[in-house]
Amino acid sequence: MNQYLCIHGHFYQPPRENPWLGEVETQESARPYKNWNERVTAECYYPNAFARILSGSGKIKDIQNNYSKISFNFGPTLLSWLQDNNPETYQAVLDADKKSQETFGGHGNAIAQVYNHIIMPLANERDKETQIIWGIKDFESRFKRAPEGMWLAETAVDTQTLAMLASNGIKFTILSPAQCKKTRKIGDKMWSDVASAKIDSKRPYTYNLPNGKSIVLFFYDGQISQSIAFGGMLSSGETFAKQLAGAFDNRREPQLVHIATDGETYGHHKRFGEMALAYCLDYIEKNKLAVLTNYGQYLEMFPPQYEAIINENTSWSCCHGIERWRADCGCRCDSKDGWTQKWRAPLRGALDFLRGKLLETFETKGKEYFHDIWAARNAFIDVILDKSKMSGFIEDHGTDAARADAPAAFKLMQMQLNAMLMYTSCGWFFDELSGIETVQIMAYAKRALGYNKAMTSADLEAQFTTKLAAAPSNIAEFENGAKIYEHFVKPISTGLRKIAINYGVSYLLDEILFEDYIYLYSISDQRVEVSSFHDAKLICGYASFTSLLTTETRRVSFALLYGGGVDIVAGAMYGCSSFELKKIKETFAAGAIEETKDIIKNTFSEALTMGGLMKSKQKQILARSIKDAQKRVQKSFEDVFNQEQYFLNYFKEVTFPMPQLIMNLAESVLNDELKREILKEELNENNLSKIMGNIKNIGVKIYEDYIKYQLTKRLNALISDYAADSADISKAVKATNYLQTLEQFSLPVDKYKSANLVFNKLKKMPLELKNNAALETLCEKLNLDV
Repeated sequence: MNQYLCIHGHFYQPPRENPWLGEVETQESARPYKNWNERVTAECYYPNAFARILSGSGKIKDIQNNYSKISFNFGPTLLSWLQDNNPETYQAVLDADKKSQETFGGHGNAIAQVYNHIIMPLANERDKETQIIWGIKDFESRFKRAPEGMWLAETAVDTQTLAMLASNGIKFTILSPAQCKKTRKIGDKMWSDVASAKIDSKRPYTYNLPNGKSIVLFFYDGQISQSIAFGGMLSSGETFAKQLAGAFDNRREPQLVHIATDGETYGHHKRFGEMALAYCLDYIEKNKLAVLTNYGQYLEMFPPQYEAIINENTSWSCCHGIERWRADCGCRCDSKDGWTQKWRAPLRGALDFLRGKLLETFETKGKEYFHDIWAARNAFIDVILDKSKMSGFIEDHGTDAARADAPAAFKLMQMQLNAMLMYTSCGWFFDELSGIETVQIMAYAKRALGYNKAMTSADLEAQFTTKLAAAPSNIAEFENGAKIYEHFVKPISTGLRKIAINYGVSYLLDEILFEDYIYLYSISDQRVEVSSFHDAKLICGYASFTSLLTTETRRVSFALLYGGGVDIVAGAMYGCSSFELKKIKETFAAGAIEETKDIIKNTFSEALTMGGLMKSKQKQILARSIKDAQKRVQKSFEDVFNQEQYFLNYFKEVTFPMPQLIMNLAESVLNDELKREILKEELNENNLSKIMGNIKNIGVKIYEDYIKYQLTKRLNALISDYAADSADISKAVKATNYLQTLEQFSLPVDKYKSANLVFNKLKKMPLELKNNAALETLCEKLNLDV
């Protein structure tokens, strides 16, 4: 067969970590998930690793790792987050690439990506080089092989970028058909001008570069890709497969039908899109409609017979070239009346100004600390990937000055890292300057400003915000970029003294720090005392904090007085102020609470109240504060409910509308009873029958999110217990009985992960263990087709 098919998914999220904490904080727009990384992982990245293929009866007949059958790239910063926060998905991606090498003649499905998704034609030559090298090294560290291809952010391309890809050993990249200008058969003299509708996307093209090298270009099928991303093609896996198969023509030579979309299309943008993809791939293989391949394998089998020239400074998501990332070109996501993107140019101008100033610092100061500043920056990815290599990095690239003052050397490198992160493309992609992606790149800019000030004592923030003020917001409340910077960026910037205070909060919350670190700091030589006076608590002490990013160590003294509720006064200062700490402790011990507060406020250079703590800590303190109040209120509710239950049931009998206040009371009490019941080691059917009967009779809603979470957690534990010892069929029975009880009372549970575990166990299970009635019943409950 000469018909080959390749589907490419570009899986990417912008870096979202708070640059002072190294963690992705809560993003309200991602609810019910904590942040967008978690939400898109749940809706797309995880499901594509365990994609369901259903039988005609609607049962799960196969679970497929889609990544093992499609070409894909994952953004390096996204993979870093997945490695720490969802290792199961992360490992599934790596495993898929290994499996694809076995399937596709030694060529893996994964290709690399420029490091943090900057628009390459708008970058300077040094940044282009570092983005490519970091992307390659990140890929090699994870996939344990060299990448054959590299994805360009938004497929934004110019000849210089392609030449640099080729110089770094990259064999191919993927572009939109509209990005091709001319083609010809190799050896012919005449070029043919092409438009996106005319280009033959079924063959690869060589691009001969000015530096004497060449790179292969794959121009994807634009029409089908658009239909997948923005049409309804994923509503049916069979329709999807037939559309792809129908794209082949009757030529005799080999042909490649290939498409490219955002990977998030499969599950996040299009619900159940991962299932359509899995069914499509399965249908094509079983019906022999085409041979699945990836770009590396196809290139080895069928080297280009044609060559091409690109349209310079173009991309796949802006019909004006690359203007979406520097001008009000009209490209946007929504069409809100009166909104413009006039903020894009001033934002880029402000960042370009800052980059220039940071470059001056790097070039002047950097020569003091590094033999070759650019070679050192390119090699710094090794430290980003593995902090244990920091000393080796200084040995390999540092001067004597760097060996004497490693923190200064690392501050320069962190400054450069943030200077590139602040150009992440999503900062310009969306419609409004105050969007979370744009605020994020401003945060990276502020972090870079801080490192620059530490190295030069020059404060460039005022000049930077003056330029931001020229960027107009579409929201009257925010006015411009400077106001947005003041409103959103400054509050999340967190210095070491504030981090020390939040370290003190961990003692207030009785948190156990299993390792001596908090956020981006390790902790040593700590001495912290906790004392109480009636309901008030004092946390007082000092510790040495060592930055995991720069190795700089500083001693910080801190004190925190908690009076209950939201009554907190805290302070911190550099150094060990034994006299001041002693005075605070003595005053508190004497019961002079207000005087203690005044001493804290007047003693420490950094003093704050509840609102100055990390949002996560504020929420924990509030939850702790209201816990006792909740218990008291709940007890009162229960007393009233028990006294008036007959009265409540009578409302239902006579179909008289129940007052909302009474409904709220019943809902709170019954859900609390249900919570307590489902947390027990064994579900008691009699108790559940009584609780669920009351819920049904009175007509209140259960707190589904919490109930579902707890029941799913318990189910997964039971299934994991069985999967670890599948010979013990009693464990399968126990899980089945649990599911039957949940079904009996119509209680919500997510069976997704449990089905994955049992399915994977079935694939490896000896036949004699499969022929078991208890196991068949469990599979029935999990909707698995045995």
